[in-house]
Amino acid sequence: MNPNSSHDGRREQLLAGKAMSDLDRDEQLELDQSITKEELQKIEEYKRTVASLDIALLSGEERGSVGDLSDSLKNQILREADSFFAGQQSRSRLDRAADPIVRKASEQTNANMEARTRWNRREVLAWLTTAAASTAVIGSWWWQNARSNGLTKEKLSRSELLASARDLVQAKWQAGKHPLDEPVTGDVVWSSSYQQGFMRLAGMPLNDPLREQYQLWIIDPLRDDEPVDGGVFDVSKTGEVIIPIEAKLHVTKPTAFAITIEKPGGVVVSKQDRLPLLAVVQ
Repeated sequence: MNPNSSHDGRREQLLAGKAMSDLDRDEQLELDQSITKEELQKIEEYKRTVASLDIALLSGEERGSVGDLSDSLKNQILREADSFFAGQQSRSRLDRAADPIVRKASEQTNANMEARTRWNRREVLAWLTTAAASTAVIGSWWWQNARSNGLTKEKLSRSELLASARDLVQAKWQAGKHPLDEPVTGDVVWSSSYQQGFMRLAGMPLNDPLREQYQLWIIDPLRDDEPVDGGVFDVSKTGEVIIPIEAKLHVTKPTAFAITIEKPGGVVVSKQDRLPLLAVVQ
């Protein structure tokens, strides 16, 4: 038996627990005392997996018309999971015999059932992140349903950003100086550390890109008096749309976001004579 297998397995589960925000105080201290740069990157990978599953495995009203996994995909996942965990179980039995901490935990009664369940969830997350099944099987199902059920790369990327960015700012859209005929709902999210963000808009009027286009502006007082161009975009379908922000300059601390209606291709400096939407960071 590899003498490091027990330690490595525990570290992986601690990292998974960190990504799921379910570490207890002692576990958090254990991880913080010796965490490495590589492990911080692994936590981000785990968070992205959690974010992906939040979309791929939506439930209830949030799922709407998203279908269940087909029987063939379910069976494939189960086969790959059984194969993976069969090896893990034989290894973990040896680990428990060699590791007094794990052995003691296994001898606890119902008081520790919740803790053991938590460890199992972490093991599953580690498997989903590292196993080929994560991309080959779940990814296959996700893309099968994406077009027909409104799941897009932008929605997935937005969910990943929400799960991983510690400096995330979020602001809801409200009517600007020149309101649209019908109210538009949604929000804008932005992370300065990632220099990434997304607009979520529901009820936005469709535009004819040959006549006019929407343009996002980012107000950042720490950068300049002029707002930063956040990119030109079109709305070509009804319902909710998610648009990635394409900031042309580095944004440090945005205080507001504004959408204007401009000529095709956008402008360098907006006159703001058609500003239908504004989102103020609280």
